[in-house]
Amino acid sequence: MKRTFEDFYYSVKYRGNEIFDLIFKDLPRIAKNFWIFRKAIAEYRWYGGHNSVFPLLETAITDMAVNIKEKGYEIDESRLKKVAKMERLVKLLNDTSEDKFTEYAENEIGELFHYDIEFEPSPNHPSCYQLVDKKTPEEKEHNSKVFKRSREIEKETWDEIWEILKGQDCSEFDKDIDWEKQFDGTGIRGWWD
Repeated sequence: MKRTFEDFYYSVKYRGNEIFDLIFKDLPRIAKNFWIFRKAIAEYRWYGGHNSVFPLLETAITDMAVNIKEKGYEIDESRLKKVAKMERLVKLLNDTSEDKFTEYAENEIGELFHYDIEFEPSPNHPSCYQLVDKKTPEEKEHNSKVFKRSREIEKETWDEIWEILKGQDCSEFDKDIDWEKQFDGTGIRGWWD
């Protein structure tokens, strides 16, 4: 099949658009995205969620929240609810990645009792040593309460993270009330502008 000049012209023009898009659209966007995610990429570790998924998700949601807040076209009533939930999710993800649950439990109940680590010869194993436990029964009970509360806070945080990501069941909304008044801003599927 013979190619005409017109076929050649349009094939070059199409390839030219691809090259133009690559140079002037794609590469700048890739560079900008790399800059935004630079810290999360630098700290990425394949072996744990705290150093892999959370920082990436936290960075992405933070960027979305800032841009939707400043540049969003949606009406304020629903847009600002979304932004508030995004900001809350970022805080929860940060708390999870930095494991702040014990700190929060200490703020509620009181600080943990800490002692310098000391070892003593083990009476049951003459060539071994064992850790010296200096805590009183009251101090042990207090520390147990702090750790129990820490686990409760962690579970509450995880539950809230999943609720924010999942969003509301809009099929349960009252049809007689405006959607914006019932919408609480949750649901990652609706976080777009």
